[in-house]
Amino acid sequence: MQVDTAGDPRALPFILDRLAGLSSCQSQVARNPGSPVDTLDRLAADRSADWNVRHGLAKNNNIPFPVLRRLASDPAKIVRAAVVTNLSCTREILSQLASDLEPDVRLAVASHPFCQSSVLILMAGDTDPRVCTAVIRHANLSREVLERFGDNPMLQNPAYARKVAQHPACPPAVLAKLSQNTSFRVRQEVARHPDTPTEVIIELTQDAGDIVVATAAGHPNCPPGQLRQLSRDSRSDVRTAVAANPSCPTDTLLWIGSHIKDRKTLVGLAANPSCPPALLEQLLQNTYPAVAQAAADNQNLPRAALAMWQLAHR
Repeated sequence: MQVDTAGDPRALPFILDRLAGLSSCQSQVARNPGSPVDTLDRLAADRSADWNVRHGLAKNNNIPFPVLRRLASDPAKIVRAAVVTNLSCTREILSQLASDLEPDVRLAVASHPFCQSSVLILMAGDTDPRVCTAVIRHANLSREVLERFGDNPMLQNPAYARKVAQHPACPPAVLAKLSQNTSFRVRQEVARHPDTPTEVIIELTQDAGDIVVATAAGHPNCPPGQLRQLSRDSRSDVRTAVAANPSCPTDTLLWIGSHIKDRKTLVGLAANPSCPPALLEQLLQNTYPAVAQAAADNQNLPRAALAMWQLAHR
């Protein structure tokens, strides 16, 4: 009965104050959001209180801030981690706990929804897998943090390297480093990223992985000369990526239209928003229905040609 009352937010303050003197009720009083501040202060000052009481205090949002700051240095890691979840936890406390020796505490910091970039940057070199993942996934992850992350040995692990390469704010220098990763999936993400430098894209068009080459061939930063060369590639996926690339030069698109008969490549060509109108009119007459339909859907196709095609295919 007393234990239940100690945890009841509706209990009268003087009753909670009395129950705080009973060791069997202290942890419930410590957690109770209705407990008076002076009662919480007295519990925090009780050196005989066990970690469970201090844990309850750390989670109580009504706890006085000086007490919360003191609990941030508590010997029990579960108490320090609970401090992070308290609504009164400040950036100063988060910065302190960001370098805690216990991974569980650092994970709590990295998972905090209001953890600022200035705190995340302190954790950019963390090598604990869970902390590393939490930092990468954080909504406040900035380009500056990712720049520091480029030196993290955890990037040797393809699972983490891929998450970094997928981040919209990943800096060009880090993308260049990731382009050397042993995993073709990481290199593919680099080839897909809009901020990957041109020189890195050129290197990736010569990659050992076919899927990496095809992805690089479809990148808007792939130079015209490289696209011309790749249009002659023996691999269908590579040619298709070139044909569908809006940055592909007109002479290369025309060459593909007159020399390549592969249906998949021609569909990519017909769907390319840079495809010349005259070439689209030719593709509209292609015997492959998918090619003709892609040409019909292209905004560059002259309206007259589209109208004639639609009449013929009613």
